[in-house]
Amino acid sequence: MLPILLTFWPFMEKVFKNNKKYLGNCSKEDEEKIQRNALSSLNAIGTIILGALYLKTNNSLIFIAAILYPIVFYIYDTYYIWFNKKEQGLSYIVHHLAAIYYIQCIYLYDTKMRNVMLSGLICIELSNLPLYFVYDFLKKNNEKDINYYKKLLSYKEIQLVIYGFFRILIYGYIIYTYSKEAFHQPILISSIYLIFFMGAYWLQHQIKGYFKTRKEYKELLKNENNK
Repeated sequence: MLPILLTFWPFMEKVFKNNKKYLGNCSKEDEEKIQRNALSSLNAIGTIILGALYLKTNNSLIFIAAILYPIVFYIYDTYYIWFNKKEQGLSYIVHHLAAIYYIQCIYLYDTKMRNVMLSGLICIELSNLPLYFVYDFLKKNNEKDINYYKKLLSYKEIQLVIYGFFRILIYGYIIYTYSKEAFHQPILISSIYLIFFMGAYWLQHQIKGYFKTRKEYKELLKNENNK
């Protein structure tokens, strides 16, 4: 299984890179960003599906896949960031390393804590899905008219609700309720809380982004009405 996953991510990167229809009419720089965003989306979707399947079936093979799938992605993405976007991507490298440690601890724990931590991982990835969609929408749309802003505001509102619910409320409840089980592992507990507080920090940026978009939309409406 590991050899398959090691070749899967480079293969999918080439698929997205060569799919001009998916990339649309964007700049060379944005093409790369859309590709990385697509890979992150694929990781989130795969992690959610495999994690949910394991919780439903308790199948050991599916469990191994649910662990290896995101770990290999984070290693691959860390490698890419380190050699291509080192300065800008430091926070992502820290996040990826914390995520890798968290996921490998899922493998080491007993069934009860394993399921709890895997549920936390699923919540994290569920919270990320609207982010990838909104980012893709931003990069592929150059005509910033009223309809664009209406759609963007709606998407960002959905993004805030889903992200806040899964990443802050549900994941926060999970770590608050079960973190005492991991207090004997300081690196693990640090990783758990680091992921949570980074999520809270990114939520703050999303809120600021929403109000910035709302302000731009109101200014555009005002200009249209004055014509």
